[in-house]
Amino acid sequence: MKRTLLAGGTLLSLFAVASCSGKKADCSELPHIDWSASIEKQTIDLNDYADFEYIPLETTDESVFAYAWGFGYNDSLIAMADFMGKRFLVFDREGKFIRSIDHSGSGPGEYAYMSNGVIDLDNDEIYVTVGSKNILTYDLEGNLKNSAVPADKLSLSDDTDNYDAEHFITWNTQDLQIQPLEENDKPFRYLLVNKKTGEHTGIPLSVAHPMGNSQTFPIGDNVTRTISLGLNPVVRSRDGFIISDFASDTLYEFANGHLTPIAVFDNIDRNRPIPDRVSVNFASGRYVGLEYTRILDVNSDDIVVDEDISGGYLLDRHTGKIIRYEMKRPYLREGDTDGNWMYTPTSGRANTFCLTLPTERLLDYLEDGKLRPEVEAVVKDLDAEDNPVLVITRFKE
Repeated sequence: MKRTLLAGGTLLSLFAVASCSGKKADCSELPHIDWSASIEKQTIDLNDYADFEYIPLETTDESVFAYAWGFGYNDSLIAMADFMGKRFLVFDREGKFIRSIDHSGSGPGEYAYMSNGVIDLDNDEIYVTVGSKNILTYDLEGNLKNSAVPADKLSLSDDTDNYDAEHFITWNTQDLQIQPLEENDKPFRYLLVNKKTGEHTGIPLSVAHPMGNSQTFPIGDNVTRTISLGLNPVVRSRDGFIISDFASDTLYEFANGHLTPIAVFDNIDRNRPIPDRVSVNFASGRYVGLEYTRILDVNSDDIVVDEDISGGYLLDRHTGKIIRYEMKRPYLREGDTDGNWMYTPTSGRANTFCLTLPTERLLDYLEDGKLRPEVEAVVKDLDAEDNPVLVITRFKE
């Protein structure tokens, strides 16, 4: 079976050779996931795996936004990066607007655009990365604290996140293509970046033949098309970060400075014009949500995906069992499935992450009587023009 996806998404990642098949790690006792085998498909309710908190965010002339990527929350504050507005928004824990932090411009301590925005409420700091040069640091009042230039040129991914008080964790997307490249002289694509100096250190996962975020394809009549795929190789887990490199047959966790294999992938088909790949959507201490992607064709309108194998897979790290899933939208009573519940960089309690849901969509579900009671209570007093609703996901263990 095939399905077509409109071309879009954000970033691809890299092509690594560190793996169990390469005898880089002892993987004899790890669970093996055989993508050529028939893996049971189930419909899952994410409410069985996580608790959810829904917070309406106050809408004012200063706070209105459409989309956020990068969050931080604690017992008193919620902060988020508004990329379209080139700013950060700060709310109290109940969603009441406090302030906007906006230093867009061309002067000292300002930025023309935001490549990425990272929030670290533990340090009371927010960070803007601008292209491959500057990391600007502000406090939660919006005062400039530091402006640094990385030691070497980097292209930080959208998924750059807090690793600890002193470092970001990221992967370098510079000069990477969908097809594997030749042997390169920068094998460490997963990095820790010092927040104050910009210096970076490679995580010990060697990347000899990297893949990247885009590629141009001929589609006939001297016409070409460039595509990029929104797949993520790195997301936070309870104890560290899960790394699912697009070319490796090994799934890793990087925690406390150590890279540990946690599962092995068998029979990934990489002998295709666009090689098969496994990315990671979300992770907890116990569960890892994976995305297997097999692309059959690229044409002028669509990316054609093999539906028989592509989709969401859930690995139980305690039992080693994996299922292929369709996920019930956790805010609905029943019915609609949507496996696209993906981690967004978040600083907060362990085992949590945040995202936002458009209020207009939630009101449509409310009118149809589809919302869960706890979500209905939040949405019933909102208008279609109101800010999105913040969702805090806390995985159960």
